[in-house]
Amino acid sequence: MRTRTRSILVAGCVLGTVACAQTTPTSPGVTGPTPSGVTDPTGGTAARTRAGRAGMITKPLNGRFDSTESPPVADPPDGCVVLIETTHAGNATQLGSFHGTGTTCAVPASAPVEVPPFWEREPAPPYFVADFTTDNVWTAADGSELWLQTVDGVFVQSLSNGAASVKGTIEIRGGTGRFEGASGSVAAAGGRAPGEAGDHVEFEGQITLCRPGEC
Repeated sequence: MRTRTRSILVAGCVLGTVACAQTTPTSPGVTGPTPSGVTDPTGGTAARTRAGRAGMITKPLNGRFDSTESPPVADPPDGCVVLIETTHAGNATQLGSFHGTGTTCAVPASAPVEVPPFWEREPAPPYFVADFTTDNVWTAADGSELWLQTVDGVFVQSLSNGAASVKGTIEIRGGTGRFEGASGSVAAAGGRAPGEAGDHVEFEGQITLCRPGEC
């Protein structure tokens, strides 16, 4: 049973994205990503606190990205059935063109669910359903990094043709450069066509940033 679950998830673990999916209802402790040796020991709390200070401004954050998956990690940590590293390429307001990396950890959903139309390419039944969370690091053209985590992710894959849909909320957990102290969230949804080894994801929401020279 475990082997079959792995093979299905490998065909499509997702929202492009870095980190560990939760078993329902328990999840590992959340910490910020560790790009370039930088850590966020508050797990994003500092960024959320700064959002209420003077000198911050909230702007739309809308865009899309494509993800490409690497082979699954051979020995995933406890709480994950499959751990997959991803690379991303996309374009968004406030970032422009960006590239990124991530890790997605997923587990089978705790119970069957009705499959909503997440995306225009809704997969055909029968389905396999997984819960996941992810952590991402997106890098803008100027080198500024944006740190993100996907929460409440749901991945639905067709067992007949491999097409998949994904959705989740991506929370902003800070960053470097012009994204230092950033916070906010976006709603994300996307999927893949039969035979594809990655997902196409669109997102829409808001980001709170420091005004230049004011934070």
